[in-house]
Parts: sequence; C-alpha cells; structure tokens
Amino acid sequence: MVAGGIAATKDRCTDWDPDEVWDYGVSVFQSWIEGRGSLAAADEERAVQQVRSLIASNLAKFVDIIGDTKPIRDQLGYRKRVDEAGKQVICFLIWPDIWAATFCKGLDPQFTARTLHDRRFLTTDPGRLQYSCRTPDFDRPKKFYAVKETILLEGDEKIAENRDE
Repeated sequence: MVAGGIAATKDRCTDWDPDEVWDYGVSVFQSWIEGRGSLAAADEERAVQQVRSLIASNLAKFVDIIGDTKPIRDQLGYRKRVDEAGKQVICFLIWPDIWAATFCKGLDPQFTARTLHDRRFLTTDPGRLQYSCRTPDFDRPKKFYAVKETILLEGDEKIAENRDE
C-alpha cells in the first residue's frame, strides 16, 4: 500500500506528499497490530487465547492438589504450586485427553503445547511437553499438560481479573 502510494506520487499520479503516504501507511499498520493483538502467527495467537480463556472461565473446575481434593463435577484438572528456579509458580494440570478434546478443540494439541512451551507458559519434564505428577487419585505419577498461571497475567485485563474469582 505504502509503496504503491509513493510510486504513484513520484509518477505524479497524485498530489500527495511522499512523507504523508508513509505516515498514513505506518498509522494503518499500527492500528491493525493493535486490533490483532500482536505480530505472532494467527494460529499461535488463537491457541494461546483459547487455552487462556478456557482456564480463566473455568477456574473452579481445577481442584487444589494438596488439601481438600474432593472431585468436582466436570473437573478439568488440578491446581498445583511448582518450584521453578527457586520461585513458586501455580500450574493448572490438565489431563491429556481433556487437553485434546476441550482445550485444543479445533486445534492440533501438539502444536498448541509447543506454542505454549515456546512462550514459557508450560512447565514440562526435561525433553517433553508434558509434566509428570502424583495426584491424590493415583499412587503412580501421571502425565499432564501443566499450564502456568502467567498465561492469565499476559492476557486481557478482564481475564487477569477473573483469576481472583
């Protein structure tokens, strides 16, 4: 768009100032980025947003792994504090079947996990995309997708507010 406007101006097809054409193009691009949210690939943004909004809108469906762990209706997983480099991080532990069927509905589950991992929203075992953890229901560790609470903090302000509910 900008190149075409500048070329047309240089060929005297318009009476525009080339600087005005450039400034207008930049302002249109900035508006587009603001509306879109970022420059990242659209499918990556969709994956992050889908997981983020499902966690934010279903916080009550994650049972604390320590303490009162009575099962709840339509439970999506567990909530656990994980030590990460000496810092306590809350993770939402999501069963792989629920991850695929609910959190990644319409998306590729591996792609979604890799995207979250690349953005540091996923706690994983070394060399894996999943995290092994014992739960009150099983004697042996089970595998989960462990989504860090920071995914909620980097979203819309409204989503960050929902985490207090």
